[in-house]
Amino acid sequence: MRVLLIAGLIATAGSVQAQPTVRVRAETRIELSAESDELGPRIRGRLYDDAGDPLPRERVTLRVDAPDGTQTVRSFETDALGWFETHLPMNPDDAYEAEVLFEGDDLHERVRVRRTLDLRRAEVRLEVELAAELDLSSPTHGLRVVARGPATGADLPIQIEDELGRALAEGRTDAGGALELALPSGELGPPGPGRLTIRTPGDARRASARTEIGVLRVRPTRLTLTATCADADPCERAAPTDEVLLRGTLDTDAGPLAERAIGLYRGAEHVGTVLTDAQGAFEHRWPPGPHFPRARVVARFESDAPGLPNAQSAPVVFEVAGAAVLGPLLWSVLPLLILGGVLLAWRRRLRIAPPPPAPPAEAGVRAAAPAGRTRRATTVRGRLLSQRDGQPLDGRVEVRSERADTRVEAITGGRFEFDLPHGTHALRFVAPAMAPAEVVVTIPHRGEWMGMEVRVESWRARVLRVAGRLGERVFGARWARRTVHELAEHASAPPEVRAIAAQAEEHAYGPHDPPPAKVEELDARARRLDDPG
Repeated sequence: MRVLLIAGLIATAGSVQAQPTVRVRAETRIELSAESDELGPRIRGRLYDDAGDPLPRERVTLRVDAPDGTQTVRSFETDALGWFETHLPMNPDDAYEAEVLFEGDDLHERVRVRRTLDLRRAEVRLEVELAAELDLSSPTHGLRVVARGPATGADLPIQIEDELGRALAEGRTDAGGALELALPSGELGPPGPGRLTIRTPGDARRASARTEIGVLRVRPTRLTLTATCADADPCERAAPTDEVLLRGTLDTDAGPLAERAIGLYRGAEHVGTVLTDAQGAFEHRWPPGPHFPRARVVARFESDAPGLPNAQSAPVVFEVAGAAVLGPLLWSVLPLLILGGVLLAWRRRLRIAPPPPAPPAEAGVRAAAPAGRTRRATTVRGRLLSQRDGQPLDGRVEVRSERADTRVEAITGGRFEFDLPHGTHALRFVAPAMAPAEVVVTIPHRGEWMGMEVRVESWRARVLRVAGRLGERVFGARWARRTVHELAEHASAPPEVRAIAAQAEEHAYGPHDPPPAKVEELDARARRLDDPG
């Protein structure tokens, strides 16, 4: 697929951002030129998005600064094709500085364009043809530039730069105003989004021109997987008690990819998640169990970087000895077992199903309601518990007072009690491997802080809760029957939601407790989706 972009001067306004309404804001561009017609000097411009589609009925503001210091400001609404224009009393022998501002809307980014308008030189437009995605495994990429305008576009110098201002290539247009270049992949930079600037300084007869185009530099990833049993390499047949060693590598043509999360799956079942080492290698020991006579396992890399695509390994397939008979036999008697259970329940006249287990209490700090206490107290007393099972925890309380004083109180056996001076204090409850809980108390109080219950959740639970907030937005009531992995692979979810879910899955089910700083970062990213401001 090739993209054609036309501009005399194009400016962009930042990167694409996922919005809380599950919409994507497109980049916005403005083409601006000056020329003379029978009514005199005319400034003409066009507003459109990065796909080349015009933006009709949008408000833009034009400001023109004359050499003598006077300023003209006018506001326009673009027509059905995104164009706007005006005639101004401009001296053909002078150069003017012009600025156009589009404030943006719910779907398009804000953009501001500045350029010099010189009626003494003919306007030039640059048309650029380049693939939207640049595969860095290919040695070169063809780029074609055509210069057009009232004067011929022949013999114009053209310069190509990247988003860092580094020169990539240059040349001069031919007699037809065209220039074809081969951009070496080694000069384009690392994988990821980028921007190329194509410019010409013009000459005595023709004005300068510039255009920018967004590109995505892509470096394909490769993922391998092998399985090794106790007595064979590679594994083709395993005993039900064997551990199968799953090994593989993740790399590109530029070398290994270190510290990347690899998911291992048997069908839809998640076998495990591991990280690659410095050489891009990974391994995982997995007992396949006796209930599945045939195992088909794949490794998946789900990238959080736009320039590194996802990858999936070729499957490894092996049999589990002794399970081929057990599996069909189990499925053949399973209906009889179910029927027997139904008959037994009927005979015992079971009327009431056992109640489901109560869900764990939410994490946080709960104050006890005062029980008739009126005497103002200075004591703080309570318990520190695990949110998951209510077990008491050892830890500490960090106390920060309004006078900037700080003290630490130890918590042993889940119980704490200490006195505080009059004033306002911020209490932070900390336990190993747990996310902290905070509360602000005012001393003296009327008894509500003498029966506190503080429940803290693990960092794994916290990161799952972050993903859960996003899952409820995407799936609604169906989220209760979904998984974080399904959210990470859901095609209609915004890219940022999928990226957060993929990292949450990695940290929640990984071999080590997630780093607190990483969990807080994912939480902050998720909250920005709720409130981008």
